[in-house]
Amino acid sequence: MGQLHISGGQHKGRRLFAPKGMAVRPTPQRAREALFSILEARVPESEVLDLFSGSGSMGLEALSRGARGAVFVEKAPMSLSSLRRNIQALGVGEAVRVLPLPVQKALGLLRDEGASFDLVLADPPYRDPAWATWLGKLAPLLQEEGVAVVEVEAKNEHDFLEALPPELRVADRRRYGRGLFFFLVKE
Repeated sequence: MGQLHISGGQHKGRRLFAPKGMAVRPTPQRAREALFSILEARVPESEVLDLFSGSGSMGLEALSRGARGAVFVEKAPMSLSSLRRNIQALGVGEAVRVLPLPVQKALGLLRDEGASFDLVLADPPYRDPAWATWLGKLAPLLQEEGVAVVEVEAKNEHDFLEALPPELRVADRRRYGRGLFFFLVKE
């Protein structure tokens, strides 16, 4: 895999650090460019939740393109280290919050705090996405006009749709390589 870079906005071209030697799978730059082209009108001044953040490429891309703030949820120590390094390198620390927790716990904490988001970006592990454990907790955190984009390995489309709670519906889907991106809105 090539180096990760921010693909647009204020930090376009800036390199992002990713953990080495791990089975990480950052969203490819071309897929991020395509997604943010679709989301272009939603990003400025939005509040973003980046689940399974890894190096933070999705949330940092949103910040580069004008998002007001972002909450990153990542529990893996090596990924957290890369995420914090990227936040520092881009100088966006005042606009972010990092929750070093499992996604289910972070979603519960954010719900208890009354948080809500315009844009949710989720890139769960392809091998064990455990959708049923966290998808149901997503709807209460999504603004009425908000959208959640969830990346799924294309071969797991059926399993993902089976786990989708009734509070969310698929508004669109796009395929980029092995990844299938579902755009979810509140029902």
